[in-house]
Amino acid sequence: MKPSIVTKPAFEAIGMRYYGKNEKGEITELWKIFRLLKSVMD
Repeated sequence: MKPSIVTKPAFEAIGMRYYGKNEKGEITELWKIFRLLKSVMD
């Protein structure tokens, strides 16, 4: 696959800071909580 530069419409990106090894699926749980909070705020 050859890399290329593409122009796309604007979008918002979000993220969460996490420190750990995700040994118990913590990242999945963080996203579940995020989605729940987002649905309440929409």
